[in-house]
Amino acid sequence: MRNEWTETEGRKIVEAVFPQVLTWGTDGLAPGKREDEMLLSLSGYTDPLPALDGVTFGFYTGDPAPLLAAVNEVEPNWAKYYDGREPAFCAIARDKVVSFCLLSDFGEREIFGGKAKFGGTGCVGTIPAYRRRGIGLKMVSLGTLILKERGFDYSYIHDTGVPDWYAKLGYRTIFRRERPAEN
Repeated sequence: MRNEWTETEGRKIVEAVFPQVLTWGTDGLAPGKREDEMLLSLSGYTDPLPALDGVTFGFYTGDPAPLLAAVNEVEPNWAKYYDGREPAFCAIARDKVVSFCLLSDFGEREIFGGKAKFGGTGCVGTIPAYRRRGIGLKMVSLGTLILKERGFDYSYIHDTGVPDWYAKLGYRTIFRRERPAEN
């Protein structure tokens, strides 16, 4: 599977996975901001990042309060998504949730004359005291690898404002909403 798409192909992929995105305008975006839909073919994907000392990664189990505390520290509006319907994959340091994401199954879609299974990481965050250490990127890389191991063909990143960060793992923008800066 390839990992480069034309603008027209990218639009068709978005239409297949998150068609509502194509109807969103830019009114909800702050001036000068953009949000991207991104895709990565999982064929041949391997984790490109080194292990991190003192940090373990895995699916969150147990009392939801510590996980929700971390989510609320990063983005309180995301707490509603951490309701147990989708698995939460986390980074733990010193017995504390320091980074988190959801692993989502977007289902099998008909695309370009064939079927493909789409999944993705979402609502990704790292608490401020642990940022800029590579923890969140490593977590997303391992989550992406789990998607591959579970038989997904593509990992889809929905509605991100940090496309350059995801591009470090090979993700490519397939659709962008952008609001020009005001003068």
